[in-house]
Amino acid sequence: MDKRDYSDKEIYFGGARPKVSMDTGIGLSSTVLSSSTPRMIETQREIQRLTKEYETLQEEISSAPTPRRSPIPSVFQPFGNQGSHSSKRMKIEKPVVPPSKYDGSVPWEDYKIQFEMISELNCWTDNQKAMFLATSLSGNAQSVLADIDPIKRKDYQSICSALTSRFGTENRTELFRVQLKNIRKRRDQELPELAQHIKRLSRKAYPKAQLELQEMLSRDHFIDALDDADTRLRIHQAHPKTLDDAVKLAVELEAFILRINKGQTFKCSKFCYFGKFRSVWSN
Repeated sequence: MDKRDYSDKEIYFGGARPKVSMDTGIGLSSTVLSSSTPRMIETQREIQRLTKEYETLQEEISSAPTPRRSPIPSVFQPFGNQGSHSSKRMKIEKPVVPPSKYDGSVPWEDYKIQFEMISELNCWTDNQKAMFLATSLSGNAQSVLADIDPIKRKDYQSICSALTSRFGTENRTELFRVQLKNIRKRRDQELPELAQHIKRLSRKAYPKAQLELQEMLSRDHFIDALDDADTRLRIHQAHPKTLDDAVKLAVELEAFILRINKGQTFKCSKFCYFGKFRSVWSN
């Protein structure tokens, strides 16, 4: 006999209540849900499996340590992309030590040494070095950028090559050798200043020579640049080994000559030479 319960809105057929699955809670009526029940059970199980995987991933993400940023900030950091054909904008941060301006008045090799040290201190890449070098040029050096192909203006090696060709010393070695040969001490010039100038000229005139040879050439040219023949002779007789030794001897001899010019009288043995200067000269 059929039972109908309209108050609970439940209908039983055949005097039995439909069975309920313990896994899904879905009624398993053999007459109504026989075809859809297996599909619904499988869907419910798949949902439960995905839910557990999601919760597991959330726990792994929350427990993972946050990576630290590099302590050295990047000077150029691209941000935003204006399209596949547009160039990336760069965020410029103030360097730790900014490079000085270069106008071509000093040798390019000297400035490049300092610039390379500054770029290493600031941890610049080649692209960053190119940008900072280009923006540090002024005067005659700034005009070099106009002679570089626009595509290569952001290439560090291309800028260096152009500056070397314009302000470098490699192509002017003969000129420096002539200057070194004809250099003479000015009346108002200090001896250490003369020695430093000769040392720089020797390095430019013989850039590929070994340091020992450059030192010998600087020493000989320094002695030849002295204006007093007697001073040159005495320094030659002392046989200085380095440029610094020759400068020291020349300064000592110059000091004694100044004392003579002030009216002081000196006696010297006939075997006097500058190598024994302190022992033979006396008041």
